[in-house]
Amino acid sequence: MNKAHHVTKFIAFILTSIFVFGVASASSNTIKVTGGNNQKSQLKGDSPKGGQARFGAITVEILKGKQPVKGAKVYFDCVTPRSVACQMGRDKTYVGTSNAKGIVKSPAFRVYYGSGKMSFKVSTKGAKNVSVPFTVEKKAPPPKAIAGAKMEIVSGNNQTKARERTGASKTTFAYFKPLVVKVTNKGKPLNKARVTFKCKSPGSMACQFDEIAYTNNKGIAQSKGRTYYADGKATVTAAYGKAQVNFNLVTGKQAGNLPNIKPADKPSKLTNLKPPRAARNKVKWQRLPGKLRDIGVGSNGVVWGVNKSQQIYRWTGKNWQKMPGAAVRVDVGPRGNAWVINRSDDIFRWTGNKWQKIPGKLKDIGVGPRGKVWGVNKNQNIYRRDGNSWTQVNGRLTSISVGPGGVPYGTNSNDDIYRGGGQAPKLAYNPVKGKKGRAAAGNIRGLMNKPVCIRAA
Repeated sequence: MNKAHHVTKFIAFILTSIFVFGVASASSNTIKVTGGNNQKSQLKGDSPKGGQARFGAITVEILKGKQPVKGAKVYFDCVTPRSVACQMGRDKTYVGTSNAKGIVKSPAFRVYYGSGKMSFKVSTKGAKNVSVPFTVEKKAPPPKAIAGAKMEIVSGNNQTKARERTGASKTTFAYFKPLVVKVTNKGKPLNKARVTFKCKSPGSMACQFDEIAYTNNKGIAQSKGRTYYADGKATVTAAYGKAQVNFNLVTGKQAGNLPNIKPADKPSKLTNLKPPRAARNKVKWQRLPGKLRDIGVGSNGVVWGVNKSQQIYRWTGKNWQKMPGAAVRVDVGPRGNAWVINRSDDIFRWTGNKWQKIPGKLKDIGVGPRGKVWGVNKNQNIYRRDGNSWTQVNGRLTSISVGPGGVPYGTNSNDDIYRGGGQAPKLAYNPVKGKKGRAAAGNIRGLMNKPVCIRAA
């Protein structure tokens, strides 16, 4: 009887264990990849350097047993070598929430600065992580140049420019007119020919020009650029296959600096700066039709504005032309194309015939005369537009504007005024308080170059 009693207890223990562990197993979540697995894409293009590979979305299903799980937070983390950049949406990590069918679909993603086999780690609470592999294939070599093609200089040769300091930066730049070439084959313009531009300059001089350009249907390609740090002669060689031409550029002596008000000039001094008597009170203000809440002017004179109803307008020279879309903030680039922010902090850029959505969230935006874009988000974080991505710099600002040379000026929540640039930014005097504002709110000293993406707060 005692033996039978022990056998009964053992069987009960086994049954209980099976029941407990079976229930626990059934109650855990699982991740099932339903789309985007084992994708392959080749690096293409020249920006960023080396090209980029674009991939489609990854779709997963979250299940508890056989039932879909709604509202589960799912994390997509890109796993790549340290030298490789990976962006899904606006960042390296994307967080999605499963719908009523348990489905989560990530944004498309891109990879650059490297190739090879990589993966995304997909995870959610209560489930085993899943790896979604993908392959970045090496960039195809550029097509061979057509033998016998010829190249000639159209414009931009034998330029001489003086270095100038514009804005707060102490670095002086010499900006040259575009270097323009024409590529032909048997007397006919060559379209989509890949032309390289390489600059050779003294060791003390920095020389930056667009390294690659493609000809249009007229056989024309151009490269824009600048020199800085020192004077001297530079040679830019444009090449297509064996066809080459040289542009000779001279950076002369530094031109006179623009007037600069130093932070040490107190407000009392600023208010006592009087113009010549003949120039006083001679500004003629012209009342324009309409009403606006914000306005921006490009370096080419094109004016855009938004009214209190968030309608967008562009000045034609005689009246306001209503444009599509809605926005609360606006500024204008050097070619007259507007950058706007809507009430959801979304960013858009006018391309000439439509609005292009730019990744990120901002509260204010500024565009310089040479097209440099800066912005601040609702957390007062500061961002600079570098190519097709945003770079965060340290500091806190609530509003921002951009001057010549891409130098940003901004104010913080304490109404203190800051400027940034190549040198350490300095705290300007607060003209309202009449004294130097506190730096406790953060400054933008020592701008960093760590690439990040703007996050919604």
